[in-house]
Amino acid sequence: MKKLLRILGKRGRITIPYEIRQRVGFAYNDVLSFTESGDGRTVIVRREKLCDNCKGKTVRTMTDNRTMLLELLDSLPTELQKAAFVQLSESLGRLPKREIRTGPPRIRETETPM
Repeated sequence: MKKLLRILGKRGRITIPYEIRQRVGFAYNDVLSFTESGDGRTVIVRREKLCDNCKGKTVRTMTDNRTMLLELLDSLPTELQKAAFVQLSESLGRLPKREIRTGPPRIRETETPM
């Protein structure tokens, strides 16, 4: 196994090298957990399942995004729920107004001529 180095950015971000992502099987939108080891110098990264009640379905096979998101949020402890809501709010705040949809499309009532 060769050693790959990455620089930690100002905001604490790194890119997991492509070779490692391919070998380990990490994919876009996977949820990763980070656990500090006892020595304080090593971090273990694991791909996690999003919800406890997914009934054997993987994230990629679930088609109802709203249900998946609600199951995820309901399965989180309160502190993580708060952090998730902050993150979602910030993400929505960056979207142009026309891209934010909170429900079914609105149907305008038109006046009927008499």
